[in-house]
Parts: sequence; C-alpha cells; structure tokens
Amino acid sequence: MKFVLFGISTLFSLAVFILAVLWPAPHPHDSIQGPMTLTKNLCGGGTRFDAALGWANIEGYEGPGEIGEHIVINSQGLRGRAEPDPSREHVLLLGDSVAFGYGVNEGETIADELERLMPEYQVVNAAVSGYSLDQYNMVARRWLPALNPRFVVTVIFSGNDVEYSLADQGHGKQKPYFERGRNRELIARGAPISKYSCVNVIMRSWLLQSTGLYRFVYNGLCPPRKLEPSLIPEILGDIAERARTAGAQPLFLLSGFDSDTEPAARSKNHVWLRETLARGGWPYIDMGDAVHESRLHAYTLFLEDKVHLTKEGNAFYAMIIAESLRSSRTPLTATRARRR
Repeated sequence: MKFVLFGISTLFSLAVFILAVLWPAPHPHDSIQGPMTLTKNLCGGGTRFDAALGWANIEGYEGPGEIGEHIVINSQGLRGRAEPDPSREHVLLLGDSVAFGYGVNEGETIADELERLMPEYQVVNAAVSGYSLDQYNMVARRWLPALNPRFVVTVIFSGNDVEYSLADQGHGKQKPYFERGRNRELIARGAPISKYSCVNVIMRSWLLQSTGLYRFVYNGLCPPRKLEPSLIPEILGDIAERARTAGAQPLFLLSGFDSDTEPAARSKNHVWLRETLARGGWPYIDMGDAVHESRLHAYTLFLEDKVHLTKEGNAFYAMIIAESLRSSRTPLTATRARRR
C-alpha cells in the first residue's frame, strides 16, 4: 500500500511540475487578447502562434500594440483596415517591426504614408514584428501570387536580421529556416512548427522565467541550429527574382540603429549587408545615408529604443521610398535623398 501511495504522490508531483513548466508567463496584453495560451502572444501584442512561420499577426485584431500604440490588422493578417483590392496595382511591403510600424498608431506607418504619397497604388503591409529575412522571403512567396504587385519593398533591419536568418529560432521562438537543395535551390525547412517545441515552451514558461532557470534549460536542451552566412545573399536574391517574375520591381531598404546614420559609427552587420546588396546588384537604399544626407536629427526620427521610427521617421522613410519608386519607375541603387 505504501508503494502505491508513493507512486500516486510521485505521479501527482510530476504532473504538477509539468503543468507549472507549461503554464505560460503572463504578457501585458493577455487580459485584452484573451486567456494566456501558447497559441497567442508569442511575440507580444497582436500576434499569435503560426505553424508555418512561427508566429503571425492575429487576423481581425484591433487594440494595443507592444507599447500601447493603436494597431489594426485586417482579416488576412495584414496591418491596416483595408483588404487588398484585386482591381488595383499593389506595393508589397515586407519586413519586421520597423516596417510593421512598432510604436506608431494606425495611419502613421510607412505603408500609410507611402500610400498617401502614391495614391495610384495600394500599399499592402505584410510585415510582422520579429521576422527575419527568411520569413520575409516566405511571406513574399505567399502574397506575390495573390496580388497585382508593381513594387516589392523589403525593409531590412541590420541589427538582427542576419543573426535570426541563420538560425531556426528568433526572439525566443521556433521559426522555419532555409537550406540548400541538391540543385542549390532554397528549400524551407522546420515547418510545421509545434507550439510545444522545446524553445516555445521554455521561453514562455512562467516557472522557468520567474526562477531564471530558462537560460540553463534553454542552453542545455534547445541550442539553435546554425546556418551558413552564404545563405543571406541567396535569400535576398530569391526575393528579388520572385518579385521580377511576378512583374514587380524589387527595392531593398536597409535600416539600422540611429547610430548607423553616421558613416563612422555603422555596425559591422550594417556595412556587410550594404556590401552584400551592392554585390548582388539589387536596387537598394541605405537609410543611414538618407538620414545623414538629409541633415535631419536622428532623435526626431527614432523612438527611444533607437531602432524603431517615430511618426516623423515613418513619414521620412515613405518619402524616400516614393522618390525612388517614382524615379523613372525604376528603383535606385543608391540614395538620392535631396538635402533638406
């Protein structure tokens, strides 16, 4: 009888422990978006778990973003209230939180400002906070056949896009990745993703987060897969080629920290990405150059985190994009921002 009781108590204790590990840590927006679950809020306000891409915007969400800004996501997971209009030509905007419009209200994003400047096109904002280059590519594969794309604008963040594109994890979440096939073609791997994957459970666990054990457990059980840096040019080139195949002109926008607006202070990643874009011959704009040449103060364009853009910063980025797209309808390979 003692052994039976011991067995029952052991199983009960184990069940309680497993439940404690799996119980997700609260997020500031949980009370607004619904119950705490691993299928929601993996990347903060307005996002959900997604088996194909790791996480995605919550379709039909309207409410606070990461820092309380008002965001609207339409029924197809795109930022903004309007649905893609099949009767119009489109500008497809790809990127992470910079392109998504972290920190600014609805109507103040790059996409909103760009559509005001170029009303002949509908700007489709397919950006998702936390995404990296490989996910931009996968989003392009999804949306290009569904739109009438005239331009594809990809906003690259030099701060972490390289790092997260060369791993199967990003921001403490499981994500897909690319590998080369037998014919050196890019093949997406890692999907479908389980919401109960090692990294998703550990980095969302209330017990492990509150005790600080998550780092020890994560390093021991969930080391990220490391990929070759040579994949980056292939991922970028694939985006450009798919855009052209769909009848659209590609344009890459290189954005970084506010310090990257000063040539002497640019990070190694920023310089490397710029050189990679130049070697590939893809149309690009280095927004570090654009800000530097404009003589505008970086503090008016960037939020306090020195990464994301203010309302004025989003408007400035949109203006530079519009100038490029309007220049003989051929994107530029270098910044031509006039001094202001």
